[in-house]
Amino acid sequence: MSTSRTYLPHVHNFRGFAITLIIATHCLSIFDWSSTPTLELLLKRLVANGTILFLFIAGFLFQHLSDKYEVRDYLWKKTRFVVLPYLFGL
Repeated sequence: MSTSRTYLPHVHNFRGFAITLIIATHCLSIFDWSSTPTLELLLKRLVANGTILFLFIAGFLFQHLSDKYEVRDYLWKKTRFVVLPYLFGL
């Protein structure tokens, strides 16, 4: 298996963990915690920082790939994959 300099499997695993924490945070509000408010507080504190981790990973990957970054290419991809589907429902 060949690995390129740009692919960092450990960072992508960490990103999956952060996404799992974010999903868990959203799922906590589904349940009725009135009988165990202490457990709710404990779980919220354990999983509440998923977004911070995810933002850290995004910044790390941006820095890691910054030598390949081109503004024109970035704007074209955002237009193609975000703006046009939003406008035309593609």
